[in-house]
Amino acid sequence: MQIVRTLALIVFTAFIAMFVMVNYGEKQDVIIWPTSQDAFVVNWPVGVTALVFWLLGVVPTWIYHRSVKWSQERRIRSLEASIKSSALAHRSQAASSAGADSKAASADEKLSSLDKDSGANTSEPAP
Repeated sequence: MQIVRTLALIVFTAFIAMFVMVNYGEKQDVIIWPTSQDAFVVNWPVGVTALVFWLLGVVPTWIYHRSVKWSQERRIRSLEASIKSSALAHRSQAASSAGADSKAASADEKLSSLDKDSGANTSEPAP
């Protein structure tokens, strides 16, 4: 897909360059800022006029596109890092809970064996 985009840009650039070269000699009045009495008029070649106004349309759109792309890539990296840390925390929690369950079971066994050995009655309240 990258080669198709590159070829399209090369063809488009060649077309714009050819248009500017062919129309460079012809001058056209461009009214930049109309006022109540006069107008600010610039006498530019047609090719330059086309190129300038094309750039005025493309550059803001390109800047917007790049900013949205940057923002989305940042958001994706953040979400991927969050998922990774969540998975690691879940993995370590599962490992520690498995170890804690076996320790708790052995502690319960020890307490029950001590209760049997001491002969303590847990049903009566302590004085």
